[in-house]
Amino acid sequence: MWFLPFRRKARRRTGGAFASNAFTWRVSASPVWFLLHGRLRIQKDRGQGRLWRDLLHTRKLFALHRSHRFDVSYFNNGNLLIAAWFAYTVRAAVALRIMGAYPNMKGVAARPRSLGERLEHLAYRAPFALAICSRDGSGGGWFMDRALSRKTPRISMINGLDWGAQGRPGPDEREASMGGGEKLPVILFLGKMEREKGCDEFLSALLALLEEREGNLEAVMIGTGPREEALRRKASRSRHAQRIRLISRVPHAHILQWHRSADVYVSLNKLGSLSNANLEAMAFGGVVVCLESDPGNQVDLETDVLFPSNAVVRIGREDIEGNLLKALRHLLDHPDERKARGLRTRDLARRLIPSWEERIEREVDLLQGLSGAG
Repeated sequence: MWFLPFRRKARRRTGGAFASNAFTWRVSASPVWFLLHGRLRIQKDRGQGRLWRDLLHTRKLFALHRSHRFDVSYFNNGNLLIAAWFAYTVRAAVALRIMGAYPNMKGVAARPRSLGERLEHLAYRAPFALAICSRDGSGGGWFMDRALSRKTPRISMINGLDWGAQGRPGPDEREASMGGGEKLPVILFLGKMEREKGCDEFLSALLALLEEREGNLEAVMIGTGPREEALRRKASRSRHAQRIRLISRVPHAHILQWHRSADVYVSLNKLGSLSNANLEAMAFGGVVVCLESDPGNQVDLETDVLFPSNAVVRIGREDIEGNLLKALRHLLDHPDERKARGLRTRDLARRLIPSWEERIEREVDLLQGLSGAG
């Protein structure tokens, strides 16, 4: 839960803070780290866990607000009901941070049916001072236009990158990252091992490609999730199992190394193609393969605009496994095209994706503006 209270003058020092233009952002003063949760079995059995938790949090946060009289409160939409209650009842600005638009959220915006969905629909229409949504390809702009009050100011922002970590490797660095001297094409998948991310289709296409190419490539899958064990079993049955690496967890610095080493990066995320991992891949100058847009569900329409098909390779959703196999065959047979697409994607990324410092500063500026301290 994020409750990041803002105020211009500190009345009492209760924790760490940083100040800018006589404006203080108190973080460790937030009580969310020690709030109680509804964990009694009877609460869970009756579906009351979230309600009990939210009531406790709301009580604690209102006490904090009465004590400090903050100018701005900042919630993510995982705590929508509390944010809405603050927006309806507290005489202060409330900013709502939306972390992408997922199918259940779109259902709430378009056709709320159950009592819970109607309650969420009403909560999204609270008088928020500002809504900020991640521009991740999931259709956040469409969602905000339908879910929020017409009076709520809104903005979508693409996430940032650590640009200092980018760059393609030299031959020695590439060889070291793969753990050997054999220079085979590397095809990388990075993400949660769940059906919505397309991990099953990726492995099936790579197994077929390994059969075709007699094992002359490397497939690397990094991530964990409910499909991980099934994918490991499937990979182990292949006669080219030694060419398939499934790695559960990797430190972020090592993930950057894998990005540098990959010849082709594949994302089959059915919910949006502008995730942090995908932005990093685009910035490294390797060729990126992802899904075509899904206009019916408002997915990746922004990706169509930002990263056209002459840069990122886009494949159809109707037969993901077959379309991926065709795309990989073509890319492996045409290294010059891989290089050209990678460079075009990297140039676009450098123009479109800010550094994390710039991205965070922009959001803080927006919140400072709500407080009157900007």
